[in-house]
Amino acid sequence: GWDAAASAFDRATTIGSPKRGDLVRFAIGYAWALRSVNRDPEAVELLQSVLNEFRDGASVAALGSVVALLASALWALEKVAACNDVLDSWLPNLPTGERPEVAAIGLFIAATCWDQERVARYRQHLPSRASMSPSVRALADAAESIEASGRGDYQTARQRMDECLARLAESPGRRSDLLPFTSLLIEYRHSGVRRVSQQLPELLRRTRLGNQNLFSGIFFRACVQLAAGDWEDAGASIAEAAEIREVISVSAPMFALPALMAALSGDRGRWAPRIKHATEEALRARCSDTLLQLGPWSALALEERIPELEDLLGGVVAGKGMTPRFIALAFFPFGFALWSHARGRADLLERLATASRHVDASPWARAHDALMRGVALNLSGRRAEAATELDTAARAFSVLQSPFFAAYAAHTAGIDDDAGRRLLEKLGVSGIGTGDGRRPKRPRGTAGLTPREREVAGLVAQGMTNRQAATQLFLSERTIEIHLGNVYAKLGVGSRAMLLRQLWSQGDPAAALARA
Repeated sequence: GWDAAASAFDRATTIGSPKRGDLVRFAIGYAWALRSVNRDPEAVELLQSVLNEFRDGASVAALGSVVALLASALWALEKVAACNDVLDSWLPNLPTGERPEVAAIGLFIAATCWDQERVARYRQHLPSRASMSPSVRALADAAESIEASGRGDYQTARQRMDECLARLAESPGRRSDLLPFTSLLIEYRHSGVRRVSQQLPELLRRTRLGNQNLFSGIFFRACVQLAAGDWEDAGASIAEAAEIREVISVSAPMFALPALMAALSGDRGRWAPRIKHATEEALRARCSDTLLQLGPWSALALEERIPELEDLLGGVVAGKGMTPRFIALAFFPFGFALWSHARGRADLLERLATASRHVDASPWARAHDALMRGVALNLSGRRAEAATELDTAARAFSVLQSPFFAAYAAHTAGIDDDAGRRLLEKLGVSGIGTGDGRRPKRPRGTAGLTPREREVAGLVAQGMTNRQAATQLFLSERTIEIHLGNVYAKLGVGSRAMLLRQLWSQGDPAAALARA
């Protein structure tokens, strides 16, 4: 695997450096291996050193691939300015045949950053669509799909992404592992939870995934589960993803999910140290997109304030700088309204009440904009205006099949919605049914199991393996393991046999669980 490849390249460098003529081919292979085992900073250092070898203008084959790889690694690390510097300094000086690959990756990156000026600039370096190689055409199609998604033009976005995926069969490679998830993200932004929740488990099972793409897939699943109100499964997915070693720009946004759950329920639980660490690391690395996703929820969830974070959040709201990259899955901007209110900043609430991210017109973004404005208006005491925005948000999230956000918007607006109220009570959302906003303590025994834990225990008691239970529930085997571990801990058992005996002692396992 990639770990073995990276180790082999490591050993090779202890023997000696490749000759200048072989350096580019060696570096490309080494960088792919490093990126596939989440060693992007090392890949950046390697690729920059290679480019420095050819600053004298010497022409060498495949140098464009080095530039494209370096730009991709910098973008993954949220070093967008450095990425743009590399593209600006190398693209015009590459041989004509080397430019399309670099221009295509630049086009894709610019599209994800909503940078129309650069999109136009990179398009000038691309040949006609008929003359593009399959890999270049795939990236160009993906970039156009993202642009159309931002305009709210789902038909064009879907058409271009389908064309992109068709090109992947002609150009297999590591990049093709990520683009199917980009396709699913477009589906999510326009169609909501249900179709994505059906497609994502199968995509996770069959896609050739390096660690970074595996992490992104599990993170995506957790976001879908949170929106659907399946917070227990979301927590299990977060625990699964947290076991994968990742660079901070990739891993930190995920902690926006437990931070949101902690902020709204008052139950900080075991995630507080990880949330704080991720926030401090993101501040240290200046990961702007990460902080847009994690920042407000971290500030609300943690007991102690982080002055640098507080200053950053105030600056973001004051400048309305709230347009993260296309891939920012955990961007839920109503957190900025809750934070502004918690800090007594009426001026910031007023800004949020009128803010709109015109650059992103997808249904998902527009629904969250309406929720943010509605919450800000409500907290400012402007109930009638708030009700209009919140009703819009609740209806939009219902269409997007996102029960949690729909329920939160409806409750904040004072809309009578029994199903939504019950969901918020189950989740222990602050001020809903539990007095102080904390989750009620669960008793020991099977009555102490959550609904999902009872479901997993019941399937295991029927003799299913973890894999069979995962298939039955559309979850991963690792998620089943996490739920089963929670069942063992709550019931005080250490094996399937002990679990079965305890359940049978209460009668038929399925009946016992149904009564719990």
